[in-house]
Amino acid sequence: MCVCYIISEICQNIDTKYKRGKKITKNDIEQLSIAIQSTTKKIQEILFDKQSDTLFEKLSYEDTKKLFYVIKQRISKSDMLESKKINSLLKNLNTLVDTSELAEWEKEIETFEYDKALEIMSRWKF
Repeated sequence: MCVCYIISEICQNIDTKYKRGKKITKNDIEQLSIAIQSTTKKIQEILFDKQSDTLFEKLSYEDTKKLFYVIKQRISKSDMLESKKINSLLKNLNTLVDTSELAEWEKEIETFEYDKALEIMSRWKF
C-alpha cells in the first residue's frame, strides 16, 4: 500500500475520533509521525536521485545566475524542485560559493526547510 494512503487512513481515524469526542492516543500520533517520516523519505529518494550525478553540464556564469534565480523563486513559493536542477546548481556554484554553505543549503533543501534555504541563498552574491 502506498504510504500516502496510510497517512490518509491514519488521519481519517484521528478525525473520526476527534469528531466523536474520543481521546486521540499517543499511539495515533506516533503512527502518523512515522507515516509522515516515511513519506518524506520516499519523496527525497525520488527527488534527489543521486544517479543523476553521473553527467554534469558546466553552465556559463550567466546561465548559473539564471538557474539560481529560478530556483530561488521556486523555493520562495514552496514549489517542488527538480533534482536535476538542484544538482546542476550545486555543481555550478561549487567554485562561486563556499562549499560548506552549499552543503548546508543542500541539507535544508532535502529536509524541505525552504525558509532556511532562502536565508542561505540570500548570502550568496552575484
